[in-house]
Amino acid sequence: MGANYWTEERIAKLKSLVGKKSASEIAAELGGGISRNAVIGKMKRMNLAGRSPIRLACVRVPLAPKPAKPTEGYAIGSHAFKVTRAIKALRDGTDAPPKPLPTMRQADVEPLHISLQDLTGANCHWPFGDQAPFTFCGCRTEHNRPYCTAHAALSKGSGSFGERSATRINLRRVA
Repeated sequence: MGANYWTEERIAKLKSLVGKKSASEIAAELGGGISRNAVIGKMKRMNLAGRSPIRLACVRVPLAPKPAKPTEGYAIGSHAFKVTRAIKALRDGTDAPPKPLPTMRQADVEPLHISLQDLTGANCHWPFGDQAPFTFCGCRTEHNRPYCTAHAALSKGSGSFGERSATRINLRRVA
């Protein structure tokens, strides 16, 4: 809005209406295409106090102190923290784990259960067992990959949203 809209008469009228009417009512009374936001802006530039904001009396309630974060170990709530806590509870016999530990998905392949000493680069490295001695799948892999075809499918998640949508876009372009 140009400076010619704010004449001395309109500024005087604005000063007389401030505090008595709302900005939209002042804009309607001034007329001439002056908007509510133009009135508010002019009031701020002239340091005119408009309607005083309503302030509610607040009562501050002291918050409970947060528990101290552990300085070592894993973040509380993480999978590693839950597993570590469950293992310590089973070892000490003091506290039962809150949830059972998640089980690993299994593939439709018959594992050879080979030991770590017998594991080579051409064998599948998918682990088996919850306690020592651990064994590995041991099936043949393709192109020196770490897992066989069945376990490679298990090791890959569905991907992020961007990866899934990029696949759909690329498939549309090909078709």
